[in-house]
Amino acid sequence: MSLKINITQFASVCIVIFQISLLCCSEVSKRHDSVEGQDNAGNWVAKMVGEIKSPEITESSGLANSPCQPEVLWTHNDSGGGPFIFAVNKKGEHLATLYVLNAQNRDWEDLAIREEAPGECYMYIADTGNNQKTNQIFTIYKVKEPKISKPIVTKNKSNISATVAQSIRFKYPYSSKDAEALIVHPQSGDLYVLTKNLAEFSEIYKLRAQDIKKDAINTLQLIGRIELPSIPGGLITGASVSFDGRKVAMCDYLGIYEIKLPETSDYFDDIWLQKPQSVNSLPRAQGEAVAYSVDGNSIFATSEQRNSPLIMITRTEK
Repeated sequence: MSLKINITQFASVCIVIFQISLLCCSEVSKRHDSVEGQDNAGNWVAKMVGEIKSPEITESSGLANSPCQPEVLWTHNDSGGGPFIFAVNKKGEHLATLYVLNAQNRDWEDLAIREEAPGECYMYIADTGNNQKTNQIFTIYKVKEPKISKPIVTKNKSNISATVAQSIRFKYPYSSKDAEALIVHPQSGDLYVLTKNLAEFSEIYKLRAQDIKKDAINTLQLIGRIELPSIPGGLITGASVSFDGRKVAMCDYLGIYEIKLPETSDYFDDIWLQKPQSVNSLPRAQGEAVAYSVDGNSIFATSEQRNSPLIMITRTEK
């Protein structure tokens, strides 16, 4: 969600200002186009591969790379942006605008894609923002991904459309939460929602695919907590799972982090017991979206701003 100065979020704004001030004082210039180095996961190269210059895309709040169309990235605006999803290429060039019928953008915060049959992908849109903690019921929209064979941008904002295939309504078991991160497990289809918390940790909620009720309000299950190596440690603004189901990337406003499933485990929920490692990247302001590449070797990242940079971080050691 875009930062708004009000009583309940004043602390959050102060934290962001503090983080940005630290960034501005760093030795890394915001104008760098690439950076190389080593983090806890091995060697990496981060570079800006493009900019999202479309006037329609002003607040990139969710991001996903399509396994059915590996050269296509999907993103969406934050609250108030209407029920639209935008296709861009890996240079940030606008390819198409998808109008999602029968959906409302109350506060869309994240986006995930899952291949549910060979060549057939579905997008999951997380309408989960709740900055004021006033909402009790939330929705994840499931939409079939359209094929983008060539750029089809026109003067009309909605040049393609798709109807919601399923509206997954849910609530939290104890109290209302604010969440900006959603992942959908690529094999099981289980849903995971990570809360955005000004405390030291984020809460992890799960809804198993087999338990999803189509015509009722689902109750999520609290399965754990996770703390980022930042201040505060629970301010998660985006997440993505690799398509092999063994890595999860997360971000806050400035940083990117990763956890990996131990090689000795095939139980995905063990991943939440791992300590997140920082992934060094180019500086970005108000980052709210990350997405794994289809091969899992790179992480894409954007900023929630006009002319957002499109950053790609690639591992040279897996």
